[in-house]
Order: sequence, then C-alpha cells, then structure tokens
Amino acid sequence: MSVDLHLHTTASDGTFKPRRLVKRAVKKGVRVIAVTDHDTTSGIQEACDEAQRWSVDVICGIEINTEYRGREVHVLGYFIDPENSDLQRRLETVRMHRVQRMSKMVERLRAAGVEIDEEDVRRHGRGESLGRPHVAQALVAKKYAFHVADAFERWLRPECPGYVPRESLDPFEAISLITQAGGVPVLAHPLHLGSDGVIEDLIAGGLRGLEVYYPTHSPTHIAYFSDLADAHGLGKTGGSDFHGPQIKRVDVGDVDFSLAGLRAFCETVGRDVPRLARGGRL
Repeated sequence: MSVDLHLHTTASDGTFKPRRLVKRAVKKGVRVIAVTDHDTTSGIQEACDEAQRWSVDVICGIEINTEYRGREVHVLGYFIDPENSDLQRRLETVRMHRVQRMSKMVERLRAAGVEIDEEDVRRHGRGESLGRPHVAQALVAKKYAFHVADAFERWLRPECPGYVPRESLDPFEAISLITQAGGVPVLAHPLHLGSDGVIEDLIAGGLRGLEVYYPTHSPTHIAYFSDLADAHGLGKTGGSDFHGPQIKRVDVGDVDFSLAGLRAFCETVGRDVPRLARGGRL
C-alpha cells in the first residue's frame, strides 16, 4: 500500500478525469492520494465522490504556480478547504491571467507561421485552468512537434517564438493563501530550484514541508532534502507528479512514499492521519 500526494486531472493539465484517476490509484495499489491541480480545486469533489466507492482516501490539495527571483516555484497545499472564499477569489484571477497568456501565445505562434487557434488549445484544456501544456498538446496534434517535450523545446520555452511570460503570484502569497485556507504549504520538486538560498527564503516565509520523494530525485537528493527538512522541522511528502502517461513517463504511485511516511508527515505538521493510513491496513 502506497501514497501519492502529487496528482493532476483534467481540471488543470492532466489527461485523466478525477474519477479515472481514482480508479488508476486503485489499480496501482495506492490507497491515499492528493489531487493537486494547478491553480484550481474543481477536480476534488469528483475524486472524493469516486473514492467513496473504493478503498481510497483523498486529501484535498492544490499546486499553485508562482515565480520568485526569476524562476518558477510551485507550492503544493494539503488539507485545504476547497471552498475558502479568499483562496477561490485569488485563484480566479490567476486563471484569468492564464487564459490571457494562452491567447498571446497563440498570437505569437500564428505570427511565426503556425496554423493554430484558441479553439485548438481549448480542445486539450478540458478544465478551467489552461496552461502551456495545453498549447503544447495542440502543437503536437497539428504536427508542429513530435511530442509535448518537443513542443516546449521548439516553441514554448523562453526565447522561443511562442513563449509569453506568466503573470504569477509570488510564493509567499501562495503560502499565505494555503495557510489561510486551513492547509499546509509544501514546496514541490525542490531540486528544480538549485541551492542558492531560494528554499531557505521560502522556509523563512512560512513553508511547512518539502516534497522529498519525487521521481527525478536520486538517493543523494532524497537524503539531502530529508536532512534539510529535519533541520528546519518540516514535513516530508512524496508524489509522482502524474499528468497522464502521454505527458510524463510516470504512473500513479511511481514514487517511494509509504503510509508510514504519510503518518510521519501528518504528525510533523499537526494534521489528522487519513483513515487508511492510521493502521496501515484496509
């Protein structure tokens, strides 16, 4: 029995609907999951409803995209109240900026000779949180790239024809929003940020956990981030960052994070342990 605390659905840029995601977790033997869509909580209720039919616990989560010191910082939130009004008002503004960014990316791509329009992108963005992955999927469908990673490399990274800078929150506002919504803010995939003090700034700003266990983290990375978490009294989480088998070559549960690890995280951050993690048995 395993745990996966970093999963995406069609509510943002995943390819599985929330119900299908829960069924995938059941198939893979994952018994506690967190739905952590980008800048939206709209997939949580459907996942919770489906989970009631199976032996799966769902933690209400989110992944808020932010920028700090010129780099992307993704802040995960766990045990949030998805109906929190302050959180929802701010997320609505973020999603509006996402739509505006997508429109500008399409304009730039068309100016570069790419025959694509907004409707092409929306076909791949079935949820309310649009982003670059949906543009990338549209480029693949229109045969301007071989796959999503290729689309990013050719068209959507900085200095590429279709790139448009995002209008983002800063991570400290994200930390505050998650905390105000009753949640626990955790830094996603910390390896992406390097070692020039950014993580320490975030810890000082109220971060309460690190995603220590992640598919691209080697044993050395895991040991480093585990020690860093211990040194600052932070909780440790793990997740696959599953978006769908066509997006990233990971599956639900493809991370070495156990029920014991979840219990330790809950104890560190002062939260109740989900039902199925309390005794480690169904």
